[in-house]
Amino acid sequence: MSMYLFLGLAFVCNAAANILLKLGAAHNFSITALFRGELNAAHFYTGGAVLLFAANLGFYLVALRTIPLSIAYPIMVGMTFFITILASVFLGEQTGLLHIVGITLILFGMLLVLQFAHV
Repeated sequence: MSMYLFLGLAFVCNAAANILLKLGAAHNFSITALFRGELNAAHFYTGGAVLLFAANLGFYLVALRTIPLSIAYPIMVGMTFFITILASVFLGEQTGLLHIVGITLILFGMLLVLQFAHV
């Protein structure tokens, strides 16, 4: 199995975890309410995010066995583009022109790294 598949899985888990974390925050996550046993939707969103972050870490560790960090990390940073699209679609967040330009530059940089990395 290609190590890039594990990197892709890490990428997807991280993006999904960030969306769930935002949903937890939007539903007023409270650590004190959690300790009092007063569970609500925010706690389930946040718990899902924690599990996905753990899966992200596991997949990323496996990918780093053979993929150089100088390649893997720029790919993970490129997820900024993906998360922004997800936040726009699922959370209704707005993005301005400068935001889109900045993310496009990050994506372009990631593509340059991949192009010259001989992967």
